[in-house]
Amino acid sequence: MSLEKEISFLVSSHSSIAVTPHFDGEHSSIIYTNLGGLKSRGTTDDVIRQYCLNFGASLEGRQMASRKLLGITKTPPILISERLGIVGMELPTYNALDKTWVFDLSFKIEECGSYSLLRFNNGLRIEVGLKEAAVRYRREKALHLLYTKVPFHDLNLINFKLQSK
Repeated sequence: MSLEKEISFLVSSHSSIAVTPHFDGEHSSIIYTNLGGLKSRGTTDDVIRQYCLNFGASLEGRQMASRKLLGITKTPPILISERLGIVGMELPTYNALDKTWVFDLSFKIEECGSYSLLRFNNGLRIEVGLKEAAVRYRREKALHLLYTKVPFHDLNLINFKLQSK
């Protein structure tokens, strides 16, 4: 399946959870949604770039805007879709060089020594190479971006999605 079709699946599901690295000789990442996982030949950077383009902006443009809005120079969260209330939070993947992008912010965090385990409502578990406090900080910044930059009339839809999980 082409990267464009994979991203189309991700966007149309409206239930994006995360994109993580996954190297098995043929694939480079897994796109997780509430409907399941989809292995992709694209890297996590390829996937997030295409995801942003589907909403009419480049990843670099979204990052630059977030840096200016939040005053964060390194790894800012990005607002992917104002209308759908989708933000992306970049996190280092535990024991991998590539990064993880998280879109569903309603996860529980369990600190496990030098890394944290993110537990999502559907049972998905992702290990990230940050302590719990750092993950909480990044999630707070992503939520701040979401709630201060999304038009007020769209917040009811977003609140409904967060509360129904």
